[in-house]
Formats: sequence, C-alpha cells, structure tokens
Amino acid sequence: MHYNLAMLGMFIFPPLIRYFDNVYGWRGALLLMGAIIFHLEICGTLLKPNTSSDSVTKHKGIKAEDTETKERTKTICENAWTMFKNPSFLLLCVNNVLICIGLSVFLVHISAYSTDYGYSRDASALTISAMGIAGIVSRLIYGFIVQCKVVSGMSVYILSYIVGGTVAILYSS
Repeated sequence: MHYNLAMLGMFIFPPLIRYFDNVYGWRGALLLMGAIIFHLEICGTLLKPNTSSDSVTKHKGIKAEDTETKERTKTICENAWTMFKNPSFLLLCVNNVLICIGLSVFLVHISAYSTDYGYSRDASALTISAMGIAGIVSRLIYGFIVQCKVVSGMSVYILSYIVGGTVAILYSS
C-alpha cells in the first residue's frame, strides 16, 4: 500500500511543481519542494511503529535482560544478512536498481519530449501525473491478482516488466 502512496505523490507533485515554478521561479520551487519532502520524511519517521524488544517489555511491565536483548538483536541482524546470500534476491535487487535508473531518465525527459511534440508545459506536466495514476491502478491490480493466487507474484512481476519494456521500445520508435 505504501507504494501506492508514492504513486499518489507522482500524481500530485508535477502540477504543484509547475505552479511553484510559475509563481516563485525555479529556485523558490526547489526550496518549497525540499521543505515539503522534508516534512514528509519526518512524518514517515514518526508513523513507523516502535517494535524494539525494550519498548515491548517495558509496556508489559517485564524487565528485559541486556544479554537477551543483545542475542535477539544479533539474531535479527544475522537473519537480515542471510537474504543477501540468495541469488534470486540479489537478482531482484539489481533489477530494481536498473529499473530505477532507467525510469528516472524517462521521468526527467518526458516533460521536454511532450513539449517538443506541441503540448503545453502544463499538459506535459500532467503526463507524469497520468503515469502516477497508471502506477496506482496497476499496483492495485497486481496486488489483487497476487492476493487471489491466480498466478505467482514472480510471474506477474516478470510479465509486467516484459510488457513495460516492450511498450517503451515501441513508444521510442
């Protein structure tokens, strides 16, 4: 669900950035966007639940021993690093890094590309908003398909990137 909220930001921010740019110039727009994102980071930090063993045991009125807490922390850290030994997980991480690099280039240039084809700057900013809406809808559909166990999540993931890559290749030519 938190990924859908990121896509909601992709829907809201382009018109907002465009408005700030028109009213305050690019420097003011960057300053205001930095302030908004800073406040969102603080809000996200405060919304994260505190699940440390100390807070749980204090809440229950049980005094935790330091050695027990250290052992739990050590076990959690060891379990966290074991996933990096899995080749499928590493492949997924590399895939996501490459997709983020490729998508960021696309997002930087789509507005100028739309302007070159005769759309206004406001309409070209809305293309990024349309991508945000499409991202929200596609993630909801993806979650529904995986939740219903029609097909495996990895199959849907691979198919979505194959379709997305094919559309990007056809769109660029």
